[in-house]
Amino acid sequence: MGMIAGCCARLYGLDSAMSRRVSIAGYLHDLGKLSIPEVILDKAGSLTEREMQAIRAHPYDSYAVLSEIEDFTDIARWAGNHHERMDGSGYPWGRSDLTVVDQIVAVADIYEALTSNRPYRRALSQGDALSLIKKQVAKGKIRLEAYELLEMTVESKSSCKEADNLANARGSSCWFRVYSGFDAKQIAAEADR
Repeated sequence: MGMIAGCCARLYGLDSAMSRRVSIAGYLHDLGKLSIPEVILDKAGSLTEREMQAIRAHPYDSYAVLSEIEDFTDIARWAGNHHERMDGSGYPWGRSDLTVVDQIVAVADIYEALTSNRPYRRALSQGDALSLIKKQVAKGKIRLEAYELLEMTVESKSSCKEADNLANARGSSCWFRVYSGFDAKQIAAEADR
C-alpha cells in the first residue's frame, strides 16, 4: 500500500522526497493495529460494538505513535487520516477538511483492502475494486483527483509487470522506476527491446 501511495503522490506532482514520505505513511498507516487483539483482526463474522470501537481507534493510535517521531508530523497526519472521508463520515475524527495527500493514502488503503483476501471475504479484482472506489467518489466520500491518481498508478503497475524482468536485471524494480518518475510506457517499450 505504501508503494501505491508513493506512486500516486509522484503522479500528483510531489517531488521524490515528499513522495517517499507519503509512501512511508502508507507503510505505517496501520501501526495502530498492533494494539488490537488478533482474535478481532482475524474474525470472520460480524464485529461487536466494542470490537468495532477497537478497530476505529487504530488510525488514532497510528497517529499517536508516529507523531512522537521527530519530523513525522505530516506522516502521522496522513496515516491518522486514512479512514477519514470527504463528507465527514470517516473515523476516528469525522474530519472533512482532507488534503489530496490525505485522500491519496486513503484510496491506496481502500484499494489494498479490496484487492486482498480477508477473513470475511475473498479479494476483488482490480476492476471491481476501482469500480467500488469510484462509487465512493460519486457519493462524495472520496476526492475524484485521488481516485484518478490511483487509477493511473494501478494501470502503470499493470504496464510494469511486463518490464519487471528488465528492471530487475538492471538492479532496480519497475515499481521503483515508476515511483522515481519514469514513464510506464517508456519502461514497457524498453522491455520490448
